[in-house]
Amino acid sequence: MRPDIVSDTIARYGLAGRAGALSPAGLIERAGLYWEYFDPSYLFLSGGSNPTQSTREAGVFLLPVAVFFVAGVRELWRARSIPGRLALFGFAIAPLPIVLTLPQSSHGAVGRDLVAVPFGVLIACAGASAMFADRRRARRIAAVVLLAAMPIQFAFFARGYFTTYQNSAAVRFDPANFDAVADVVVSADMSQAAPYIYLSEGLDDASVRWRFQTLERRRDDLWGRSRAVPRDGVASLDAPAGSLLVTTPDEQVGNAGWSVVTRVNDPTGSPSAVVRRRTR
Repeated sequence: MRPDIVSDTIARYGLAGRAGALSPAGLIERAGLYWEYFDPSYLFLSGGSNPTQSTREAGVFLLPVAVFFVAGVRELWRARSIPGRLALFGFAIAPLPIVLTLPQSSHGAVGRDLVAVPFGVLIACAGASAMFADRRRARRIAAVVLLAAMPIQFAFFARGYFTTYQNSAAVRFDPANFDAVADVVVSADMSQAAPYIYLSEGLDDASVRWRFQTLERRRDDLWGRSRAVPRDGVASLDAPAGSLLVTTPDEQVGNAGWSVVTRVNDPTGSPSAVVRRRTR
């Protein structure tokens, strides 16, 4: 293990020297964030607000799990067993790394809270077991109904995930629609080889997304001719004739010497990128 990995991790997450961390406002912010990860709406109804981590059609757990979870908390607390208390404790502290570091997009970030899932499942299983073993017939019937409802809800979730969610989340995953951009650039380069391919840094993660597209298409030659351009340098870019330039729709370039090859849209039909060619 690298000896500086701990210090690098601390610096990355800002655990040391974070101004105002222990101020009243900072503590209130952390307390509010901590509660968000136990909000019933987040856990059982809609999940996080980021569409790249949630479809908003289901929570972190399926809705019927809420009843099993409550029953499980009651059962494990009353049983006073060490494994049961550890499950409750693990679920309770799961959001603490998020609360302490306050990373970007920390609100309702399901991906950062996955450590809570196994503890939540253990608690819900304890509740389901208690309900099935209950002497009262109504509780046993309720447990059967809830258990049967889980695959039904999952079926609705899966249908949405493989249909409408794809387009609704695509814009957040790839705002510029680099797959379509790559098709345009490849086609334009085949019709007239471009000396250079310039990508504005105003595009979201342009270098990473473009590298993926060139690898997928086995076009390392395109990657070798690619250059990043600062957003404030697009308007004054001096490029060889025939070069291609990819920008966001709102970025302005010098009218003289550039012609629009194609305006690219995202899956919702909104403008996402513009591909231009240097004419002189």
